[in-house]
Amino acid sequence: MSGDTFVRVSLNRILSNAGFSSSPVKAFTDWPTLERVALQFIHFVSPWLVVNGENLAERTLRDAIATYDETLPLGYEASHRKFIERIAASAKVLSSLRVSVKDKDGLWAVWTYDEPLMRHLANHKRYAIQIRERETPVASGTVMIKLLAAISPTQELEVAGLDYHSLLHMSTAQ
Repeated sequence: MSGDTFVRVSLNRILSNAGFSSSPVKAFTDWPTLERVALQFIHFVSPWLVVNGENLAERTLRDAIATYDETLPLGYEASHRKFIERIAASAKVLSSLRVSVKDKDGLWAVWTYDEPLMRHLANHKRYAIQIRERETPVASGTVMIKLLAAISPTQELEVAGLDYHSLLHMSTAQ
């Protein structure tokens, strides 16, 4: 199964687990590019990143879709922005994690957020993965920038009208 196919299957599983399998996700029918954002997010965090017993991709996408639906009365543009902001907020969790990948030779490589975790796993021919909480989290604003760059083209971020100042302040204030 190719990487793209695997990510698509993972998205379908996540949507099914979240109870969205019976009908199309409104966020994706209103803004088809948001489905691509969701796929890129799964590619960035991988379907295997579990935090406190819960899959990070699943929890984040479930919350992003719910946020989209809840903010629809404010308009499509506001819902679009809130969907992406909810995904961006996951940088706070990511910044507190140390993800290490063990290759077939027994060497460990720490994920630095410079590339999507799925690519990092493939590059190191993942034999095992270890997820631990960092004693001192890395700057979540920096992780958020890496995350946003990985999940969405510049034009999509511009259309979303994100308030970067508030997002970065939120990531450092918590």
